[in-house]
Amino acid sequence: MIKRSPSLHLLAVVALVILCTRQLIFAPLAHLLAAPDLEQYFVWIHLYIKRELLAGRLPLWNPHIYAGTPLAANPQATLFYPPAWLYLLMPVPAAERLLILLHVALAGAFMYLWLRRVCQSRVAAMIGAMPFALGGYMMANAAVGHLTMLFTAAWLPLAMYCVDRACDGPPRWNWRWIAAAGATLGVQVLAGEPQNSYYTAVGVAVYALGRSSSSLAHVGRSFLALVVIALAAGGVAAVQLLPTAELAMQSDRSANTAEYATAMSLHPPSLIGFLVPWSIGVRAIGVVFDGSPQPFEINTNWEFAAYLGILPLLLAGIGLVLARGPASRGVRAVLLVAIVLALGGVTPVYALLLKIVPGLNLFRIPARALLLIAFSLSTLSAFGLDWLLASAGDRPNWRRRGWRLAITNISLVALLLLAIFERHTLLYLVESGPEQMQWQSPATSPLRMPQILLGACLLLAIASAWMNRRVFVTAMCAIVVIDLLLATPQFTLKPFAPRRDDDVALMSRLNASIAKDNFRIDLPPQIKANAAMFAGAQNVNGYWPLSIGRFYRYVHAMRGVPPQGGDRHELAAALYDTANPFPLPVLSVARAGRYAQSEIAIAENPAPLPRAWIVADAKRVADEDEALARMKSASFD
Repeated sequence: MIKRSPSLHLLAVVALVILCTRQLIFAPLAHLLAAPDLEQYFVWIHLYIKRELLAGRLPLWNPHIYAGTPLAANPQATLFYPPAWLYLLMPVPAAERLLILLHVALAGAFMYLWLRRVCQSRVAAMIGAMPFALGGYMMANAAVGHLTMLFTAAWLPLAMYCVDRACDGPPRWNWRWIAAAGATLGVQVLAGEPQNSYYTAVGVAVYALGRSSSSLAHVGRSFLALVVIALAAGGVAAVQLLPTAELAMQSDRSANTAEYATAMSLHPPSLIGFLVPWSIGVRAIGVVFDGSPQPFEINTNWEFAAYLGILPLLLAGIGLVLARGPASRGVRAVLLVAIVLALGGVTPVYALLLKIVPGLNLFRIPARALLLIAFSLSTLSAFGLDWLLASAGDRPNWRRRGWRLAITNISLVALLLLAIFERHTLLYLVESGPEQMQWQSPATSPLRMPQILLGACLLLAIASAWMNRRVFVTAMCAIVVIDLLLATPQFTLKPFAPRRDDDVALMSRLNASIAKDNFRIDLPPQIKANAAMFAGAQNVNGYWPLSIGRFYRYVHAMRGVPPQGGDRHELAAALYDTANPFPLPVLSVARAGRYAQSEIAIAENPAPLPRAWIVADAKRVADEDEALARMKSASFD
């Protein structure tokens, strides 16, 4: 008999990652993943940082957008994240594609490492690692270019692994693993997505305390270990944490409303994302009764991509009910907390958490806690398969009548419900927002593939009584692999030549006419604002997650437009609807544009103020509101 190396299971996970992301590997170097966050945001940041670093300058400040804003303090710039420096060695579009592949592979490898610690079976570890690395959360964020979401998500399993080892063992502290846990969490902070790092910190704390025994000493030791780990992580990531914390306190998000903080909570209808794979271009699944659209839609935005595969979901149910031990206790606790976080404004609990949990109100989109849910369910699926592959006496568990009966009944009920739902309703795929209700022609039902896979699971459960271990495991692996391959979204690629970009050309022309006097331009969001970083122009608008609060309030107050409550990554289009494009005197704007009749109309300010002047007289006012009112007055000098 040939003895298989334990690394073969890990290699199988990495091979499946490469197969699912092959489009990113074989594209030409200059081809960019056609995703909004890459085309408008990350590619310009990385081009700018690359230029500055190769010129020997550390880009702490970005003078090109938002009339000047911190760059290094924006964690999504990943200035201090070593893997991101790959773009210094190759064309930026190719580096970004390779970084996506690298972090999806790391997610699978770290998940396998974690599961090998808490599972008995290597096959179970492999099956659990696949849906985490290639499920809806990771693949949707990869397809839409959310680089920092991927970067940070990849480190979650390794953080859990290190924390588990740090909190385990004899009463004495395991300093080696405490240091490793702190370093991992610190690197995750440098990877650039604060919300994911925040959720990871919550997840590892809940896991460490949830896995502790009833012994007060054990709980206390775990708590103290977590405190030391947090201090170590803060030390590793201090270069990013300190400026980011200062920017956050000075930003427009420092006083978020509950409405903003609960935007895009995971509403119950969106739970269909656990059954329906996410796909590019589809924003909602509309349910149509009696041939006419009803005002009921299920949001399938990428933020709600929860698909892990049908069989892993069933295995997670087995693991949730039957798995035993400290790790299963901790993972169940993480799953419960993650569900509460993801539901956000759907439950009154979140409103209480916003008041008592420090820092939670800085974030929006509670549905992003799906990262913890994906991790927990993937782990539980490995626990479920671990239980099936174990034996009760001389009889393997997969041949026991109880689990087969349970899976058979669940599959039959789910198949029946899906069939009835599909038979008596019409599902349409809609690419526009729910408010437009622009329905396309009926598409192939997204429930068809789940039904086929449920049928396969049903047949497997029935036939398992006559299968030996090897056939049973092979059948399960085949179902999971085929499921994840079919669910993988398409990666659309396009040639990228920044010097020939229309928006870069426009900004370069405007900048050439005013650069000698060091004035700014102000262009509406229909122009890729961050292209100013490549064109060398200085733009009032930008595409940036954190704006300095006083700047943000000033721009809105001068134009008489209330700040928008939802997306704040760029200035609102409504700010540019005015016929007078120059209500921002102290920002030294010489050229401004507005979107009129599908074209950008550029106007010239006949008397722009210089960038600096001598103040002959100053007056003190009561507060910022009064200052803004005085500055908006026609008599203001």
